[in-house]
Amino acid sequence: MGVFQKIGVRKIGILVIEYINWVRFYGLGEGSSIFFSLIRKKKGRYKVRGRFSRTGIELRDNVSDKAIFKQVFLEKQYVNPFFDIPGATTIIDAGANIGASALWFASQFPNAAIVAVEPEEGNFELLRANTVHSPKVTPLQAAIWYKAEPVIIANPDDQAASFNVETGVAASGIDGITIDSIMAERDWNTVDILKMDIEGAEKVIFSQPNIPWLGKVKVLIIELHDQSRPGCAKTFFTALQKYEYNAYFHHENILIHFGEAR
Repeated sequence: MGVFQKIGVRKIGILVIEYINWVRFYGLGEGSSIFFSLIRKKKGRYKVRGRFSRTGIELRDNVSDKAIFKQVFLEKQYVNPFFDIPGATTIIDAGANIGASALWFASQFPNAAIVAVEPEEGNFELLRANTVHSPKVTPLQAAIWYKAEPVIIANPDDQAASFNVETGVAASGIDGITIDSIMAERDWNTVDILKMDIEGAEKVIFSQPNIPWLGKVKVLIIELHDQSRPGCAKTFFTALQKYEYNAYFHHENILIHFGEAR
């Protein structure tokens, strides 16, 4: 028992289960390759190869990148088991991080134009590298916000998946942009899928008295962050009160399916 105690029996059990699930979803060869790519220690950036990207997805050897990769491709957090979304052609990925979710949407909706928005420089660099061979994905370095104004990363020392923004001007020069502006620039009348994982900025956005773009979204996939910015959930559901919708809870996300008459 001494050897197993030293390694950690619980950790071994978790790794075994994870390996089995990779193989279950991707087959023995591909699943094994993905699993061992993730657990081996690396220096700097490296690629994990699989059917989700013909050139591989580039990660940093940190907790955040690996966790996001697993959420998207192993836990399948953006799979929608509740209702069909036929023929989605307009998608906004707000809080796209390293691009894993954008690549997932591109694989599921091959006719969709996808705008992937990420404010932080290091994350955006990987987002751009990971989507360079996906012509339907447009990476945009900016932060989804309630109005057009400069913003800053409020917690630059946190993990790469936890950056949040607030109003401010800094040398980094991050633009706060709105959903409306993205739609107007691309001449979109509606957004078929809006995914929002913006680390608490949703409280500021949904607290506004007028949110004109909300009535033009068909499906909203959102992660709320009350743990870092209390009141996100209450503010969000208050903003939805005048709409007809169904809400579904899936992993860390809430899927909002809006009614046709709005």
